[in-house]
Amino acid sequence: MSEAAMFALSNAFWVFVGIVAGAFIQFLLSKIQARSQFSAILDVMKTELALNIDEYENLKLRLAGLKTRIGAGQVTDSALYIPMEGFDYSATLAQIRFGNFHYILGKDYSQRSLEFMRYFSTGNGHIKSHILKDQHAKDRSLDFIDHFLREADDIVDNLRPLLNARRQFWKSGLVMQEKDI
Repeated sequence: MSEAAMFALSNAFWVFVGIVAGAFIQFLLSKIQARSQFSAILDVMKTELALNIDEYENLKLRLAGLKTRIGAGQVTDSALYIPMEGFDYSATLAQIRFGNFHYILGKDYSQRSLEFMRYFSTGNGHIKSHILKDQHAKDRSLDFIDHFLREADDIVDNLRPLLNARRQFWKSGLVMQEKDI
């Protein structure tokens, strides 16, 4: 083979290596950017969850006061209400719409989050309030509130480990702190 042919062949080889290296670098950069975006989304969702857990703690305080008033016989039907309007799911709902929710949280925490959202929804608050009024008429409102709080505590406790979760670098899914598993 002539020297010119060898030079052309060697040039083609290095052009090919450059293209492959460029594609690999582009792939790595896109992975790093996607990880950064998903980590930011997870942080926003964790902040929203923390705010909703705080809202639940406020709801527990309100229900404790309601139980005291019921026990003292100083409650009207209009006070027999379980308010759930303060729970906010705007960041989570946006991720559900964009299709990132299940990818970021994985199956288990997606189920837990959706259960939390269903339980602490305005619609469920109206249903629980109606049941509370019905139970109050049967003198069982305190038992109902206790039952409600036990269910709610279980749902919240199942989701708390998400507050300390972080994204895995190369895989989809979350890494939990050992103490939270």
